Amino acid sequence: MSVHISEATVDPQERVVLDHLPFQPGEKADVVLRAHTATSRERNDLTGSVLRYDEPFDPVALDEWEIPADQIVIANSAGA
Repeated sequence: MSVHISEATVDPQERVVLDHLPFQPGEKADVVLRAHTATSRERNDLTGSVLRYDEPFDPVALDEWEIPADQIVIANSAGA
């Protein structure tokens, strides 16, 4: 099944025109219309918001990680 997602605007005559679809002439297709709402990417897009990286390769918040004592495993460096 091929899926094509497109955005269109309803014209003054309350029509939606879809051009250049990736389907063959005469091929049947289901059409589902829904009102456009802002996607999470549009609401929370941070693209281009980073102005600089301070120490980009340093570990982040190492002192904030906790491991329960019963899950600590110390590997034997001599080989088990």
